[in-house]
Amino acid sequence: MNVFAKRTVRKQSGAALLAFLLVFVTAASFALVKGLNETATQHHRDAQTAKALAEAKAALIGYAVGRVVTPAVCSAPGNNCPRPGDLPCPDRNNDGLAEADCGAPTVPDPSWTRLGRLPSKTLGLPDLRDGAGERLWYAVSRSFREETRLICGSPGEPGCLNSDAQGAITLRAPNGNAIFDASIVDPLTRNGVVAVVIAPGAVLRRLGSSTDQNRICVVGVNCTSNDVCTTLNPLSTPKCHPRNYLDRAAEDNRNFYDGNTLSSRTNGFIQGKVYDASGNLIVNDHLLPITYQDLMPLLENRVVGEVLACLKSYASRPANSGRYPWAAPLVGAAPSYVGVTDTRFGRVPDDSPSLTVAPGMEPNWPNGCDISAGTNWWLNWKELVFYGVADAYKPTAVTPSCASSSCLKVFPPSPVADRQVVVLAAGKRLADLPGGQPRNSGTDKGIPSNYLEDENASQLSAPPYTDDFFTAAPTTTTFNDVVCKQGIC
Repeated sequence: MNVFAKRTVRKQSGAALLAFLLVFVTAASFALVKGLNETATQHHRDAQTAKALAEAKAALIGYAVGRVVTPAVCSAPGNNCPRPGDLPCPDRNNDGLAEADCGAPTVPDPSWTRLGRLPSKTLGLPDLRDGAGERLWYAVSRSFREETRLICGSPGEPGCLNSDAQGAITLRAPNGNAIFDASIVDPLTRNGVVAVVIAPGAVLRRLGSSTDQNRICVVGVNCTSNDVCTTLNPLSTPKCHPRNYLDRAAEDNRNFYDGNTLSSRTNGFIQGKVYDASGNLIVNDHLLPITYQDLMPLLENRVVGEVLACLKSYASRPANSGRYPWAAPLVGAAPSYVGVTDTRFGRVPDDSPSLTVAPGMEPNWPNGCDISAGTNWWLNWKELVFYGVADAYKPTAVTPSCASSSCLKVFPPSPVADRQVVVLAAGKRLADLPGGQPRNSGTDKGIPSNYLEDENASQLSAPPYTDDFFTAAPTTTTFNDVVCKQGIC
């Protein structure tokens, strides 16, 4: 009996152990599968968020670069004229449309008006959502806002949107360190962010709050059935208040400041994820910035293209026989925009009476040309754009042709002197060049090397300014001219 009992106990213990192992393996497998499913779900949500942010960023850049400028709309002095580079105002009432304005051109300027949801309908986008199913938010820097634009009295002023414009929004990493710090930007660098697209993520409890974020609205009380906020002040409706979507840590993402002074730009945005000392998630906002480098090279190409199109249109007129106007020389106490005979390189001349040509040629830029003196968007850029005409295509040329006379060479891309005209847009001032390319005084503005680099600034030491050799080298810390990138010039 004792032997039998011992054998029975051993069998029962083995069966119990087997059952325990079966339960353990089943539980472990379930936990593993559950964890893998949760990981896969999170990866899917993260991918959806990244895709939505990328689509929004691309649409905003496309909108800014493609802004339509019409002389008929922009000819009145002081008119609030569309400019290449304009970014739309945010959507503040959740209807998908950009607001009519997002700040008056005064100081102090209420930056909270430039924070709201992404205006998806204005951008021609579908209803983009992040991985938590929330619509994207968006903030735009004051210098790049579409309405109401800062006044640009001359190209060097802070309100102008050109190569020297700066984004003024600070963006921090989850640890609080600045990724882009607009508060310490110096005139020779571009550290501030132009705009930020934000995926707000799921509801959480903001730092310092005793309740979770409230994202509701009541149809007929403060919302329509489509979740459009109907209160006179959209912030009166939880659905449209940024604190119920955007989070707080070292920065509070529900507001920012991008004032005129560098010291006023410390208040920006912080990237999630951020946890408090107890391990609680307090920031799950995911941010994607639009930087100076994302936008400005495309704008410079757009501006060069506008000027080149006007030149080509002018030369194609029967009266002009393929010839181009004289350039405005780089001389005087302030930039000149009056064409001067025998000047083949300089700034782009204004319309009549500043357009200087040979007898019989048309004295005006063609109708629809956007670079006349009265076109306000052009005032943002005209100081930074230069133009050269080949000897074979100058106003006094008898039979314009590169085959019979000298033409311009742009190398790279080609070592052959086969270009009729060349258009250059000066990039931002470069700190790595001696003196940092000052552009403040009238004397500064008349020195080509304060705008152009390398071969583009040579052979121009005295009037009449002529140059037949240009370079379109890749951008470096000592070269950033944009040289006739569109079309044959």
